[in-house]
Amino acid sequence: MLEIIFWILLGLIIYTYLGYPVLLSLISLFIKKPIKKSSKYLPTVSLIITAYNEEKSIKKKIENSLSLDYPKEKIEIIIASDGSTDKTNQIIKKYKQIRFLDLKRMGKNNALNQTFKIANNEILVFSDANSILKKDAIKRLIRNFYDSKVGGVCGKLKYINPVNNLNKADHLYWKYENFLKDKESKINSLVTVNGSFFAIRKKIFKKLFPDSAADLELPFEIFEQNLRTIFEPSAITFEEINSDMKKEFYRKRRTTSRTLRSIFLFKKYLNPFKYKFFSIQLISHKLLRFFVPIFLIGIFITNLTLINLFLYQIMLYLQLVFYTLALFAPIKKTKAKLFSIPFYFCFVNIILFISLIRAIIGEKIITWNTQR
Repeated sequence: MLEIIFWILLGLIIYTYLGYPVLLSLISLFIKKPIKKSSKYLPTVSLIITAYNEEKSIKKKIENSLSLDYPKEKIEIIIASDGSTDKTNQIIKKYKQIRFLDLKRMGKNNALNQTFKIANNEILVFSDANSILKKDAIKRLIRNFYDSKVGGVCGKLKYINPVNNLNKADHLYWKYENFLKDKESKINSLVTVNGSFFAIRKKIFKKLFPDSAADLELPFEIFEQNLRTIFEPSAITFEEINSDMKKEFYRKRRTTSRTLRSIFLFKKYLNPFKYKFFSIQLISHKLLRFFVPIFLIGIFITNLTLINLFLYQIMLYLQLVFYTLALFAPIKKTKAKLFSIPFYFCFVNIILFISLIRAIIGEKIITWNTQR
């Protein structure tokens, strides 16, 4: 029985990170749902940016937004400051072209709900204050809405300036995430998007829960209206990777907690008998990842009880080597992927474990602090 538990848990981890991408790749060979695109399709756009204490990056963000290659008469830029206490508001006020919402502290989702009330245009494009869009990014994103079956479009995030093992592994992780999004988009609809660059038709936008992850909630709402959320890899946004490990820890813990909360709020989509492959995507792409740390603990414990068998001595040895490599990764001279991947894997799973426990005891995260 212990051996069965060991191999089931190991199989679930392998499926989560390797089996699911293979499954998507195989399905994409037989099922494809192409999108009708038109570069001449130029609807009106509201570019929405939320900011909290972004004095270091908001000027660059505004200049980038004003320089985008999109007809000026068809785009409005709205910035919602979520109770900023630094110089963010003063900087924004210098730009008369910007529609500025000076809000009390209420959290990102509540701020987005407020911008929705004043947005005038057909397509809402959400972008983070530290994300720099490629000049043609809006055009490439928007052309997908020519297809009436498309409700939302996710752009591609590229991280720049990795300086340590955590950053380099994070960079690899986003390549992996973009691969999953590309495959999911081609065969069905995305279950999660890149919140730093995402567009949705205004007419289908619904009020967001204050404590959910918009990255998940918006694709769920789009799917509920029988529309698709798709990935546009040529619509690119850039962000600098956070090199401060402590700040990155708190940022990831906030995002994972809100992701888990979103899954709970929309748990009905975990039913594959009703929602079919969309449910399998959600379980495979998101839910199982939260249980990987539990699986890892289970594997280690069962491995110890089976230590008298030669095969499990080898398996325990491999686990100990893997975790030892992770411990060496923070040392500046250890720059090889041999160290960075184990470290990132352990770093993320510690965060997932903490988020899972805190979610069980009822934690809700509404506001955020800028971790840069």
